[in-house]
Amino acid sequence: MPCGARSGLPFFAILSTEGKKAGDSNLLPGGRNIGYPAQPDEIAAFQKLLKQTAPHLTAEQLSHLVSYLQKPVAH
Repeated sequence: MPCGARSGLPFFAILSTEGKKAGDSNLLPGGRNIGYPAQPDEIAAFQKLLKQTAPHLTAEQLSHLVSYLQKPVAH
């Protein structure tokens, strides 16, 4: 079965420079998809994935991204 076939949307995969999957959004217990990371556990899983797969991302850039995700969504 293709990567993400049972994950729902949004689904994302991070690829290596060789085009191999380095990680994807199925990061929650049981392989559940985080989709858009909005809840604390989803944001933490996304942050961990970026630390593992984006070696050139600085701590400051990662902190900025996490801060953005933690902001309340205006409706």
